[in-house]
Amino acid sequence: MKLTSGVIIALILGAALVSLPRSGIVETFQGSITTADNGVYAGAVEEKIRQARKHVCLIMFSARYYNEYPDSPGNRILRELVKAKERGVKVEVIFERSGMESQSDLTRENMNTGAYLAKKGLAVYFDSEGRTTHSKLFVIDGRYVIIGSANLTYSALAKNNETSVIIESEKLALHYLKYFENVRKECTFILKPAQ
Repeated sequence: MKLTSGVIIALILGAALVSLPRSGIVETFQGSITTADNGVYAGAVEEKIRQARKHVCLIMFSARYYNEYPDSPGNRILRELVKAKERGVKVEVIFERSGMESQSDLTRENMNTGAYLAKKGLAVYFDSEGRTTHSKLFVIDGRYVIIGSANLTYSALAKNNETSVIIESEKLALHYLKYFENVRKECTFILKPAQ
């Protein structure tokens, strides 16, 4: 669904506020925005990853690879990341790693998903246990930003009401590539790709 310019400006401003730099500077951007809510999200993300030719960055709070459900929406997205890597696209991943006991299941699932990706040749970074990385973000080919509420879990992709947008904007993509680099600098643990 295409949106009006007023809604586009509000969404972009909201995206800029989500990534508010620690300096307090708010930037505004323009671009083409497409909604990808609820069941539309997984297929839209898969398609953008399939189209990627250079670079895919992913920051995700919660990601789970389901061995028992190989065709789940999240698994399909994770496999598309692996296929992108296999065709020569640079793929970079950051997952949340919590030091809180209440988040131990989340950390275990993210580690398991990271291990799956590392076995397939991807490096997977984990944030510092002292900071929560709650982002749900893809940056693709320095052109597309996919941002919203959906984690890469079955509940998020098949059951929940989730809101997300795909924004085509090279300037916004550059902003979030810098954001990605800043988060990666804070990462304290990495699963290196299997050789």
